[in-house]
Amino acid sequence: KDEYPEYFRAIEKPIAINDIMKKCREKNYTSVRGFHEDWLLMFDNAKKFNGETSWIAFDADVLKAELDRLLSKYKILEEQKKPEPDAPTPKKKKP
Repeated sequence: KDEYPEYFRAIEKPIAINDIMKKCREKNYTSVRGFHEDWLLMFDNAKKFNGETSWIAFDADVLKAELDRLLSKYKILEEQKKPEPDAPTPKKKKP
């Protein structure tokens, strides 16, 4: 916070690669979805703070595309998207 005070003023939910890696090492993620959301937040923060046309935003887009490619290739997020089985429909009482 001391090194980049402008960043912490401009970004509502700051996160960095080190934060994501720390959460991995400490096994703080309960799902791949949470892991993925943190990466998306970091990419969005990079674009917001540095500007959509900055080289940092470009790199964020490249990294996001690769992350999405890998998650799709190995169907990692799809496994978590499986819908819960429908609850049985209660039967109507006959008059």
